[in-house]
Amino acid sequence: MKKTLLLACLFLSCKGTLFSALNYTESNLSVAFAYNTTPTIMGELAAGIDDGYTNPYPIGFNFQFGSVVYTEFIASSNGWMSFNTGVIGSDPANQLAGNATQTANAERPIIAPLWDDLDVSGSGGNVNYKLSGSAPSRVLTVEWKNMMWKNSALGPVISFQVKLYETSNIIDFCYKAESSAVSSGSASIGLEGPSGTDYYCLTNTTATPGVNHNVSEVTTINSRPATNQVYRWTNNVTPTPIELICFTGMNRGSANLLEWSTATETNNDFFSIERSADGSSYSPILTTKGAGNSTCILRYNALDEQPLKGRNYYRLKQTDYDGKFSYSEVISLQNNAPELNISIYPNPGSGEFTLHCRDGIPLQVKIYDQTGKLVEERVLNNAEMLFGSGYSPGLYFISCSAEGQQPQVIKVIRN
Repeated sequence: MKKTLLLACLFLSCKGTLFSALNYTESNLSVAFAYNTTPTIMGELAAGIDDGYTNPYPIGFNFQFGSVVYTEFIASSNGWMSFNTGVIGSDPANQLAGNATQTANAERPIIAPLWDDLDVSGSGGNVNYKLSGSAPSRVLTVEWKNMMWKNSALGPVISFQVKLYETSNIIDFCYKAESSAVSSGSASIGLEGPSGTDYYCLTNTTATPGVNHNVSEVTTINSRPATNQVYRWTNNVTPTPIELICFTGMNRGSANLLEWSTATETNNDFFSIERSADGSSYSPILTTKGAGNSTCILRYNALDEQPLKGRNYYRLKQTDYDGKFSYSEVISLQNNAPELNISIYPNPGSGEFTLHCRDGIPLQVKIYDQTGKLVEERVLNNAEMLFGSGYSPGLYFISCSAEGQQPQVIKVIRN
């Protein structure tokens, strides 16, 4: 058997990224504060900067915030950082509960160790970062050093850090009081998810602060956490290795074409296609590398060039880097049944589509969108049908089946 895998990956806009609600536990520690040594100073936030933000910088590893994996971050002089690399503003107006400015400036999701109108002090101030340790236990430390809180302060008021931990996905907020006093502080401390309505905030800066989740955001914090205070955020969301949109198959002459799509992938090492003659005992026939980590829709296809005679059962096996694996639902294809004689036109098209069956037999027709959602289901009792009126632009899968015939899936693009 020829074990050839044809891989087709289409990278689409990440604006449709799927995510679930934040689920964090906050705990409190006392750990000696240590400035970053020999860090990378972000030139956009050097000494004396007011209301600045950076270009994207690498985290150095895959970090999961909530349910989504990120590889880059930006930082603002106003005491927050974001994983949205399209940020276009520094936003001194703290509001973890979300506002129009955050939407316009593409700021979310946000990590806010001290979100207020801050200045980088001209006396040894900067915002910097450092990656330390070795895989799989690296730590990224982003540091706001010698910050003036607020900009009317007489000198440096506070230094603070965000630490991101590889593998555990823990977030630490670390603090050190500097020599000057707070001047009219009114800050928020906490986390904000991608939706803007999902957030955590601390209610004060004591050693054991209260934590509010999606209610009663505190935006008026005006006292510093004590030196060596650490607020730790532990992520309780277990990453799913992949979000499988669909797994389908169709005959291509004497071969079987298998196709699948993923919405997200987390630590995904590789896929295997397994085949069975009886739906019980499976053997791997094809493999391909996964994307590792992805938040974009990816599409794959595999060609079984020498299928078994009769009915073939297929399942998709996904394997993580740590060897854990999961299976898709089973699909089956018949290789000695006649193919349906179906055409769809116009394709691509911007209005209604015509599905024509030259066999003139009853058809079960199911129409799915590119996320795998069933859009429409019909029984065709004559030669043709119209569909697609009112459909949104995008890719659709038209699944047609009939008794004693080989099922057929046709892709349709609506402009």
